[in-house]
Amino acid sequence: MKRWTLVAMACLLLGAGPATKPSVAPKADANNTVLENKTYHFDLQIPKSWKIGESSDNGTFYRIPGPAGEGAGGLFVVQVGKPKDPNAGLIDVVDGKKKTLVEKSKDVKFTKDVETKLDGAPAWLLHYDIPAVAKETLIINGKPGPAKDVVVIQRCKEIMCLKDGEVIDVLYLGEQSQYDLRTRLIDKVMGTFYWTDKPADDKK
Repeated sequence: MKRWTLVAMACLLLGAGPATKPSVAPKADANNTVLENKTYHFDLQIPKSWKIGESSDNGTFYRIPGPAGEGAGGLFVVQVGKPKDPNAGLIDVVDGKKKTLVEKSKDVKFTKDVETKLDGAPAWLLHYDIPAVAKETLIINGKPGPAKDVVVIQRCKEIMCLKDGEVIDVLYLGEQSQYDLRTRLIDKVMGTFYWTDKPADDKK
């Protein structure tokens, strides 16, 4: 059995096919709940099976259920914050994030690094694998034995957008095998991102 603090890993990563978006607000799905952020003017549809953790206008995370229980399927995180440099552009924000990741682990591997859109707004998409240390507990004669550190690969998909001086950061991270099982679902969830402060003409 492997255990590691995914929430801590998400906080580390958020230290600083492209998503597409329909031109109208997505129709509510009976299997989803709406994450509504009135401060920063966006909505996102989240599967009801995902368990919400801490939540505020500046940050919300969800534990995704998996075969080993709650959170085993990874974490989905939405965070909003100002860039360190108030004059930074989107490319500066992305470069700063990549630099931070490399400083955290020289073994981080970027597999996608491209410009995209977040409901029509300029954004950047990163796919990357980053090692994390997990605790593996051996079961001996039906009882937990000594724990040892093992390295697991966290696979991440992250979209960053700079809008009105705020960085909107949408991230999924999970163990490599769990990510591969959920690729379409994660793409679908990110694709429901919707700016609620669009001009009326843009919502038609």
